[in-house]
Amino acid sequence: MKAGMLQAALCVLLACSAQVQAQEAEPDFRLTTLQPSRMNVDSGLGHHLRDDVSAATRITQSGDLKAAEQQLQSPLSYCRAQRDTPGRRALAFSRRQQYEQYVAEHADGMPTEWLDITCASALQQLAYIRVEQRRFEDAIVVLEEAMALAPLDPESFNEMGVALIQLRRPKEALDFYERALALIDRDSVSAKSRPVALRGIGFTLIELGELKKARATFEHVLEIQPNDPKSLNELAYIDAMEAR
Repeated sequence: MKAGMLQAALCVLLACSAQVQAQEAEPDFRLTTLQPSRMNVDSGLGHHLRDDVSAATRITQSGDLKAAEQQLQSPLSYCRAQRDTPGRRALAFSRRQQYEQYVAEHADGMPTEWLDITCASALQQLAYIRVEQRRFEDAIVVLEEAMALAPLDPESFNEMGVALIQLRRPKEALDFYERALALIDRDSVSAKSRPVALRGIGFTLIELGELKKARATFEHVLEIQPNDPKSLNELAYIDAMEAR
């Protein structure tokens, strides 16, 4: 990639256009733990860690990945200790409705502790750092941990698609983007993640050579976000490919 490594990685996490990634353009940064959807969530065990994880995001944005990872150590240690406490399972949810839905679907006698969604955000932030470091296999390991901790949160599934695309495994990436979309369909609170999942699906379909399906997907994004520049760039790219 021609853009700076940090900017390129953050652009990839947004499923940016292949054309945009090849240009010296400033990317549209998506701060992982400072999104409005993360700031307006119900509180679970560990909500006191939100400031620490948000600080790690700001440090990541500044480019100091070592310091950002150090900032994440305390939240990660706390969340992992809660997860590993015997006699119960501890999972992260953003809403009480999600927690109650999960408990109702898993009434197996094992108590379920509600962890704050910031525990999942901390793992996602670590995965983003691994992506920026080009350590994609390590990012996958962290994202698997995040998905297990927050099984109803689509963000980790979206980012798993990102890492798999970088490893040139588009069929697997498509599966994770579609799983993210299925989770979004179950929970209206996650609706803001729909364009991200759809752009990931569209980009992956291009990689697989399915241009008609990719076009339909990006047109769907434009129905949700009119004039979305990433989708418009991809549609222009599809036009150019089909004109050859």
